[in-house]
Amino acid sequence: MKPRARILAAYDFSEASSAALAEAIRMSRATRAELVILHVFAERQSPAEYGWKGGDTQRERERRRLLDLLEHEAEDARSVLALARVRTAAGDAAERILEAAALEDASAVFLGADAHNGFVGNLLG
Repeated sequence: MKPRARILAAYDFSEASSAALAEAIRMSRATRAELVILHVFAERQSPAEYGWKGGDTQRERERRRLLDLLEHEAEDARSVLALARVRTAAGDAAERILEAAALEDASAVFLGADAHNGFVGNLLG
């Protein structure tokens, strides 16, 4: 039996990534592929860099809140797809997206960007 195809959608809660996620859901539905929604957390930074005053406790609460939001997105996707799940990683977004695409054996990767710079600029030119 041929394994189910997988589509990876990199999601960072921006409008552009929301549009990319919507397209990934449409493609997953059309091809009956499993959808993997990836969110990359920044490398561990000091709470002050985020403007947090609560230290690690506040960071963990924020991380849990983001995970809850991600799971909500996956549940929305599951309403129209057979398979959708969340995957998270930490570090450099471009590296983690490429790594997840390889580990998941993704047949397509969807990501949104407001401007062509950084990783997307290198990818799209």
